[in-house]
Amino acid sequence: ANDKGQILVAVFDSEDGWDGRAKACAARRVDASKGQVDLRFPDLEPGRYGVLVMHDENGNGTLDKTVLGIPKEGYGFSNGARIFFGPPGFADAAIRIGNTGASITIPLTYW
Repeated sequence: ANDKGQILVAVFDSEDGWDGRAKACAARRVDASKGQVDLRFPDLEPGRYGVLVMHDENGNGTLDKTVLGIPKEGYGFSNGARIFFGPPGFADAAIRIGNTGASITIPLTYW
C-alpha cells in the first residue's frame, strides 16, 4: 500500500512452526515499496509450506492490532487463506512446492 517500513515473510514447513511452537524454516525482511515486492527462497526443498506476509509499517517487528484484535497493518497468507476469528490453520494456508519450485502471489489485506 505504501513504502513505509518493511515487508516480513516467514515460511513454515509444519503445524508446529505455523502455531509459533517452532521457528520458521525460512524468513526474509525487505524494505517496503508501493506495489509489488518480489522475494525468492531458492533453498527450499520440495514439500508442503505455509507462508505468512506482513507489512510492518512502523518497524516494530509485530503486526499491530486494534483493541478489538483487527490488524492495523497489511497481512496475507499463502493459498489465499483468510482470517476468521484468528489466523488460518496451517492446512488452510499450505501449498506444495515440487522439484521445479513454485511461484505464488500473496495479496495483502489492509483494514
